Amino acid sequence: MNHTISCRLTALLCACALAACSDKHAAQSVAASASLAASDPVKPAATEYVKHTELDCDDRKIVLDATCSNLYGPELMVCSRQSLTVLDSANGKEIGKRDFDAKQHDGDTQAMVEEKIGSLTCMRSASGERYIVAEMSNGGNCEQCEWDEVYDWQGKLAGSSRDRSKPNKLVADLVSTSQSKEHVIGRSELAHFYSVGKQ
Repeated sequence: MNHTISCRLTALLCACALAACSDKHAAQSVAASASLAASDPVKPAATEYVKHTELDCDDRKIVLDATCSNLYGPELMVCSRQSLTVLDSANGKEIGKRDFDAKQHDGDTQAMVEEKIGSLTCMRSASGERYIVAEMSNGGNCEQCEWDEVYDWQGKLAGSSRDRSKPNKLVADLVSTSQSKEHVIGRSELAHFYSVGKQ
């Protein structure tokens, strides 16, 4: 009988030891998970914003629309969609439109529009023709990270200074006179267009 009690006691002690060991490992696992969560916090989901601004220029309305998110922060949002539209001011009819392409690069979690518009200026050339000048950038810090694009009065791209190896006289002439009030019809600075809560 003493032998039976001894066996039962041994079995009970083994079971308790296993349970304690199991609880210790579980506690260590929970602690490790908590430590990992603290060192690598989950980023909050990005919020999408619909952005819209207009510039009235004589008989034209220039409209910039974009869908952007604060994926990388609130001060310089990234956009999945962006368009520049020229409307007839009298009837609201669309005359021309450019949809900017969204592309996905290595490391990006979504396709994004590279180009950002820093300002829009409607102006007259020395010969009296009207154009729309857009100051462009891609958010980088390099020689070709900022450039100018010129659109004709119908909204078609007429020239760009992005490729420095191919100077464009029309763009150069318009940009050089863009600070002259006699040539400017209207201007819109868009420094805050790509910031959360600002236009």
